[in-house]
Amino acid sequence: MEKSDLGGRFDAENTVHDMAMTITGGLSKSERQHVQRRVRAAIAAQVLIDGKHQGGRAPYGYQVVDAGPHPNPRKAQEGYRLRVLAVDEVAAPAVERIFAIYLEGVGHKGIAQLLNAEHVPCPAAHTPHQNRRRAGDGWESSTVRAILCNPRYTGYAIYGRWQKVEELLDPDDVAAGQVVRYKRSPASRIVRSREPAHPAIVSVEDFTRVQLEMSAPGHPRCRTIRRTSICARTT
Repeated sequence: MEKSDLGGRFDAENTVHDMAMTITGGLSKSERQHVQRRVRAAIAAQVLIDGKHQGGRAPYGYQVVDAGPHPNPRKAQEGYRLRVLAVDEVAAPAVERIFAIYLEGVGHKGIAQLLNAEHVPCPAAHTPHQNRRRAGDGWESSTVRAILCNPRYTGYAIYGRWQKVEELLDPDDVAAGQVVRYKRSPASRIVRSREPAHPAIVSVEDFTRVQLEMSAPGHPRCRTIRRTSICARTT
C-alpha cells in the first residue's frame, strides 16, 4: 500500500489507516491462499500419477539418490536432475525390525529401549546433517511411533499427511500477526501414488496390521496382558 492510498504515512493510531491495512492484508492473504491451493493441487497430481519424490529429507531407512537427468526436457536442459528414494542398507534393517517387533506385541517404549540397549543409532545419530537441531542421544518412543505411522515405507509416494494452519496470535488484534502450526490431515486429504514409487521396506499388509493394532482399544501395548520374550526383556 502506497502513502498516497492512506493520504500520508501510516499511523497505527488512526482507525481508518488500521482498517485499510486490515482489508489489504485480507486481500493479500486470499490471493496467497489461492496460489497455495494451486501449487498443492499440482504437487498432488504429480504424486498421484507419477509418484515423484517432492524433495525434502528422506525418511529414516531411505536415502535420496541421483536418478539421472530430469524427465522434463526443459528442466533437464537447465541442469535439473531427477531425485528418487533408495533403500539405505544400513538403516533399513532397523525399520524392518521395528515393524516386526511391534507385531510381536512390544510397544513403542519397549522397542526404543531394545534399540538403545543394542546401540542401534537413532535417526538423528545416523544422519546428523539432516537433524542438526536434534540430539542424537538415543531412540524415543515418539520416534518409533513416527516410523510405524509412516506409509512411505510401503513403497508408495505420499503427499499431504500434514497441513499448515495459520492462527491469529490474538483474535481481538489482527495486527498482532499469526502463528503457523502443523497438524495431521484427515485421510480424505492424503494423496497416495497409484503405483509403487520406490522400493518398499515393509509390506502393505504388515503396515496395515500395525495401523489396526495401534487404533485398537487398549493401545498402548506391552502392558501386563500380552508379553513376548522380547517384551519381557525390555520392560
